[in-house]
Amino acid sequence: MIVEVRDDTLALSGHLRRNHWSTLAPAARVLLKRHPEGLILDCSGLSQLTAEGAETLRTAEAYVAEHGGQLVVAELQPEVARTLRATPSLGSRLALADSVSQARTTLGLTPSGASEAVASCAVVLLGTETDAHAMSMAARLTPTSGTVLILVPLSVPRDRSLLSSLGAEEEKAREQVERYTQILQAQQVTVLARVERTRDRARRVVEVLEEHPAQRLVLAVSADTDDETQRTAQQIAHHACCPTLFLQLKQEGSV
Repeated sequence: MIVEVRDDTLALSGHLRRNHWSTLAPAARVLLKRHPEGLILDCSGLSQLTAEGAETLRTAEAYVAEHGGQLVVAELQPEVARTLRATPSLGSRLALADSVSQARTTLGLTPSGASEAVASCAVVLLGTETDAHAMSMAARLTPTSGTVLILVPLSVPRDRSLLSSLGAEEEKAREQVERYTQILQAQQVTVLARVERTRDRARRVVEVLEEHPAQRLVLAVSADTDDETQRTAQQIAHHACCPTLFLQLKQEGSV
């Protein structure tokens, strides 16, 4: 099983075959300090749950209740939901939600770190030469005193912790963000920057855009961009919650 911390949510993925509460506990303690109302478990990536694995949820529910909060389990896969309902004295006790958004509503939460102001433009940098074109377009579309949200999603392999170093790739991303921030600030533009470690780049970008609304989104790829990055860009453009300017260049460096 893999555990990810996403702002106010713990996301579980893979197989939950035994009681993994000891793995969840440190992150759960931190999240409950931030949000004493309760804890959200995003189980959309959980593909298998056994009776022994369900003890993780039983222990989590008891822990959260002991601290005065409520555990809400969101986005259960059908097979996992059946196992949970069949677990004595557990399925009927847990609060379930169809989505993480619905779970937040149940607990009276807003997304952690949500920005009240709407950014003039958001730009996604996918680690190719076309990032410069996306950044240039975002700068042109943002008025003086406007706000640009720069998103750099970094893919972390599933066999590595989200906290593990990504070495040169991460260093390059942070240098890139710093360089563009300086350019935009010289134009009197406010910059919000997010370098995100994630298993799913497209999904994480969409989640951040829900937390930090923008009037428009800009991203770019070229004909010779690798297939995985092409798919990521298309998924972001399809699912983004704001109008998207998707620049598709003929080749790196030309329109």
